[in-house]
Parts: sequence; structure tokens; C-alpha cells
Amino acid sequence: MFFAIACKMFCCSPNRLMSKNYQQVLALVFAVEKINKDPHFLPNISLGFRLYDNYYDGEDAEKITIFPNYNCQGHRKMVAVIGGLTSGFSVQMDNVLGIYKLPQISYGSSDPVLDDRLKFPSLYLQFKSVIQLLLHFGWTWIGFIASAYGRSENFLYNLEEEMKKSGICHEYVILFQDYFSFITQLMQREKELLKSSSKIVFVYGDSKFLSIAHIFSYSTLAGKVWLTMCEWENNKYIHPSLFSGALSIGSQKRGIPGFQFFLQSVTPNKYPDDIFMRNFWSKEFDCNLPPPRSPSPRFGRNWCTGEERLGGPLDSHFEMNMSPLSYIIFRAVLELAKTLHNLSVNRFYKCLAVADHIHILCCIQLHSVLKKTLFNNSAVEDAFLNGTGELATFDILNWIGLNNGSLVSVNIGEVIHNSTKNYSIAINEKMTLWNCKFIQPPHSVCSHKCLPGFQKMLLKNKPKCCFWCIECPKGTISNQSDMDSCMKCKEDFYPNKARKKCIPKHIVFLSYAEPLGIVSASIALYFSFLSALVLGIFIKHRDSPTIKANNRHLSYILLSSLILCFLCSLLFIGRPRKITCILRQTAFGIIFSVSLATILAKTITVVLAFKATKPGSSAQKWLRPKFSYFFVMVCFLIQAVICMVWLGTSPPFPDADFYSEPGHIILECNEGSSIAFYSILGYMGLLALVSFIVAFLARKLPNVFNEAKFITFSMLVFCVVWISFIPAYLSTKGKYIMAVEIFSILASSAGLLGCIFLPKCYVLLLHLDKNQKVHITRKYFDR
Repeated sequence: MFFAIACKMFCCSPNRLMSKNYQQVLALVFAVEKINKDPHFLPNISLGFRLYDNYYDGEDAEKITIFPNYNCQGHRKMVAVIGGLTSGFSVQMDNVLGIYKLPQISYGSSDPVLDDRLKFPSLYLQFKSVIQLLLHFGWTWIGFIASAYGRSENFLYNLEEEMKKSGICHEYVILFQDYFSFITQLMQREKELLKSSSKIVFVYGDSKFLSIAHIFSYSTLAGKVWLTMCEWENNKYIHPSLFSGALSIGSQKRGIPGFQFFLQSVTPNKYPDDIFMRNFWSKEFDCNLPPPRSPSPRFGRNWCTGEERLGGPLDSHFEMNMSPLSYIIFRAVLELAKTLHNLSVNRFYKCLAVADHIHILCCIQLHSVLKKTLFNNSAVEDAFLNGTGELATFDILNWIGLNNGSLVSVNIGEVIHNSTKNYSIAINEKMTLWNCKFIQPPHSVCSHKCLPGFQKMLLKNKPKCCFWCIECPKGTISNQSDMDSCMKCKEDFYPNKARKKCIPKHIVFLSYAEPLGIVSASIALYFSFLSALVLGIFIKHRDSPTIKANNRHLSYILLSSLILCFLCSLLFIGRPRKITCILRQTAFGIIFSVSLATILAKTITVVLAFKATKPGSSAQKWLRPKFSYFFVMVCFLIQAVICMVWLGTSPPFPDADFYSEPGHIILECNEGSSIAFYSILGYMGLLALVSFIVAFLARKLPNVFNEAKFITFSMLVFCVVWISFIPAYLSTKGKYIMAVEIFSILASSAGLLGCIFLPKCYVLLLHLDKNQKVHITRKYFDR
């Protein structure tokens, strides 16, 4: 099972082998034996392995990697490699392994530069969990320290790219190569580090970096929370007082049933071909192991019996619980075995065939299957590799310094990656022990969060994490913390006072339920009833001299149109609908034009009546009633044509105004064509102006025909009202536009009713003596 590869294992330093490293070897042996004993796994096939030592030297690692690929033993062809412990070794090994398409699972390296899958397609690594840990605690302002060995600068570049995507910034970066360069940088940047506000220091480095880590305890960086991806348990250069309370992302560690029992059964006699066992056993039990297959000496030096037990009374050092890296190796072996098992048996034998091209083909197939694999091990654990080939689950470790100067790790949570590039993190913050300066998770931000209702304003020459919080502009909101910019609400919503959320706007229109609508409708009904009453009085007294002298038929038409004018104002109250929007302006324009045309016809009739008294005057033929009716009809038709053109081209329609009044949606009638609307008003203004001029010229006629004076005054009222209407209409918004138009209609119509008909009603009802033909004749001749 073991194949001796090198004899210079301890030629340089016999103390270099650590018991924790040897536990990883035993985890490999345990996994292989477990698979070979399982009849359901790879029936009729036994797995073997070769163990190589890289001597902590990259060149030796590359030389060793080349050896098995030129091995001519056809029945012992390699199908996969598990290693190396560091990223440098993994890269050098992959340069060779990639040529032969051999899959490599790097169980200890965590350099994100290996995430370049075009250059290193065989490496399955973990990296982004640390970003998720920073985001979980809200740490967006950190320091960064790394040894400048190997690929740290590339790592820093990749880390910065990931941090930018997640909104994390670094306050300072320290890269150093050795003890003296680090001391130099600390002295040069002492003032900067003293002023640093970040509480988190992310460290990245190998064993050489940790060998000088004790310097931090005397620097301005002491008292920070350290965060790393290093596997500290495999390095003896740890400073407990400095790194106590630190967090690290490590390979997932789970208990495997039977592993401790297996460790207790390990003896030198069980694996006599293991060249590492003698040194390990002697060091672990502080004794000398005699050569294999020789009787144990009874006297002399402190000899080992070979029957000692790991974890027993004589062993107080060996870790019996499976370490994270041992667990990764165990899972890697199981995964490789299952992947081979899932491939057809024929394919598997082909992978062991002598032909190199067939061997490479099967290794490519194995590589592709490994990238999408999910499995269950004996600890009911699943999700080993995600779709990109990275380890899918990682432990979050909290490092605690003990009084005896040792540093132990406590598993406080895990980060799970899935194939859709989503992450889930679970952490028990109550179990977390922080640096002695903190009793709870520290806050490490350049600027505190902007609360809802505010937005960020980046500071000049500062990272993205440094900003001011300013209130959202008017009409916008921010409903989350730390929003880069505020957003506008939808048209039918508006910001609340705190500008934290959008609330529905209130629908507004002039309704019959509100006081303004009730008052307007009441006034309209009152004046329409009053006009109808006046019409009734005129009809009742139609044969009286006063009614006859003032062209009673035109008076009937005028009173009827005034009734309709008052009622037209009701169309401007209530929810706008298509039919009401069409009738509002057109009905009022036509009816009011009839009223003005009737007044103009009455005035012209008065003027013509006096001219017809002269002998031989041709004005007599224009005094017939048909002429007055025809004149009113022509004026009506002109306005009707304007309205028909309006309705045929761009008719009014219901509309909503979202912006005139904050918080309100104003339902209104859109006029469609402003030109048509003002043409109707202009035509009515023309009729009123002509009526005013004619009535003004006729004001000096005898008192019996003094209706012209009242018409003059009524037209003056009409012109004042509608001239004032135009600026008021243009400057008013919302439902009050309707109130302005209703007021103009009621005021101008009431002006006509009061100025023209109130004096006649006064005579008809209160001064009957003046409603006599004799009285009218006497007044005419007295003049």
C-alpha cells in the first residue's frame, strides 16, 4: 500500500514532521481502507496511493510531480492528485499535471489567483467566503496586510475587485517581504496607522509571514480584529495574545464515525512499509522505535514497544479529532472514488490501460464529473464541490488564546456556496469571543449607514465607502439604508414627509359632497329657478305694455337660454367622464352664444325701431320678428360649427394631473385643443363687445326704451367677468379651475338676469301704475 519514494525525508530537519500533518496522511489511509472494504464501492477494484514529500520546496514538488507521469507501470497509472498544501506548490504541480489532464484537488491552498481557470483549470479552491463574512458583520472598512511572496499582489488585485462588487473598501495596504521591510513600513506609516479608523485587519500570507507576526503585538495594529484564510493549526508561529479573537475561513471540519477508532488501531507493525511511521512514532511517544522485524531490546535506551496507542495514557499530544485539512483529504478521496464508480466499469478499466491517449481521455472525463459532483459521506454531509469547482462549504473559526500560551479554534458557523453563485452564511455570534478590546462585534465602517430618506454623496478623493448622507431631493425617496441615489415614486404615489416610502396619492375632483361643490350647485339651481320664475312672470304678463315694448319673444328666448346656462355649470361638478367633458364647454358655449345673440338682436331692434320712425326709412323691413330669429339662428350656427370642428379634430377627454399638487391626482377634463377652446370664448367675447357698443350708442334713446342702458351695464359686467377669467384660469390648478369657470358662468349669467330683467319685474310686480300704455306714451312725449 505504501511505496517508498525518498530516503531524505528528515535529512535537513528531523523535527520538521508535525503530528497534525501526519494525521492528514492517516486520514488518507483511513479513507482508502474504508473504500476498499465497502463491497458497493468499486467492486473487484482496489485503490492504492503514492505518498510524496515536497520538502517544503517548490522545485522538489515539481520534480516529484514529473516522476509518476513517466512511470512505465501500466497497471499503476495515476488518475488524480490530492495536493499541495500551499498555493505555490499547487501552481507548480499544475503546470505539469495540466499537460496530462490529471485532476488536482488542492486541499490547503487558498490563493484566489488560482481561480484563473483558463490557466489553472484543475484547481478547486475557496475564496469568496471571507467576503460574505465581512458583509455579514457589516465590515466595509478594513486594513490589508500581506507578505509580498509569490502572488500576494495578484491576490490583492482580485480581492479589490471582489470587494468593490460588494461595497467593501480598504483603508490601507501593507505589503512586505521580510522582517526589516515590515519594520520600515510600520515606522514610515506610523502616523497613518495611528489615525486609522478601521477595526478589521485582513491578513494574507504563508508560514514566513506568520513567523514575524509577533511584531504586530508591539505595533499600532494591536487591538484589531484579525481575519484570515490561513490554516493556522498547521503553523507553530502563532502569537496567542495578538490573534486571540481572530476569525478565519477554514476547510470544513466534521466528525467521521470510526476515525478515532482507526487512529487507536494504528501501530508501526500494522504499516511496516511506511517510511514516515518510525520518526513519527518515536517523536510522539518520546522513545526509540527498533528496526522493523527485529526483536525489541530489553535494556539500554528508551525503546518503544510498538504497541503504544495514539490518544492513550502515554500520548498527550496527538489530536484525535479530525482536523479541517484531514477532513478535506478524507472527503476528496471519497469523492474521487465515487466519481470513478459512477463512470462505467469499462471506462474505469480503460483509464488504467497502458495506452496514454486512452488514459488522458478518461482523466478528462473524471475532471468534468468532479466539477459538478454532489455526494453524501458517512457523516451525512453533502455538497462537496460547486459548479465552478470550488469547495462548497467552509467553516468559520474563532481563535481563542488560552492561559498556557496556546491558541485553539472554535467552530462558530459556516458558509455554503451553491452552483448558482449564491451564498448562505450561518454564524453563532453568542459563541464568538472577540479581542479583549471588544465585548461585541465591532463596527468597522468609514461612514455610518445612511438611513432611509437619505442618499450617499461620495467624498472627493475618498473610497466609495466614505460618504456623506444627504436628504433625498424633493419628490424622491430611499426605502433602504445606504442607497446610492434616491428614486422617484410612481405617478400615482408620492413621498411621505420623511421621504422613506411612497404612499398612494389622493384622487381629487370637484364633487357634490364637498362644500365648494354643494355651494356651486346650490347657487346654480337657485338662479335657474329664479330665471324660470322670471320667465313665468313674463309669460303671465305677456300682453302688458312693458313686455310688448321690449320684444317679448326675444325675452322668452333669452330667459330660456339663461336657465340652461345656469344648469350648464352643474356639468363642471362631479367626476369627469367622457360625455361630461364633451358637453361642458360645447353646451355652455352654444347656449351662452344664444343668450348674447338674443341681447344683440334686442339692442339692434331698438336702434332700428327709432330709425324706422323717419319718413321713407328702409329700416322698417328689418323690424319684422323673423329678422331677429334669423339673426339669433345665424349666431347660434357659427358657434355650433366651431364646436363641431373641435369635436371632430381634438375633442375634450377625461385626464389626470399627477404633478400640479403634491400628493394628489387631479381628475379633470383635458380640453384637447386649446385653440378651439379659446375660439369659443373669443366668439362669445365678440358678441358681447358688439352688444356693448350698440347698447352704448343707444343709451340716449327715450326712457321708455331704456333697456339699452341695462344691456350696456350687463355687457360691462360680462366683459369684466370673462376678462378676469382668463388669467385666473391660467394661474389656477386642480379642482379650483372648475370653481373659477363655474363662478364665471354664474356671475355673467346672473349679471344678464339681474341687469336686464330685474327692473321689468320691479315694474310688473310692484309698480302696476307704470305698466300702462298711457303712462308710457306720456313719458315718450314728455321727453
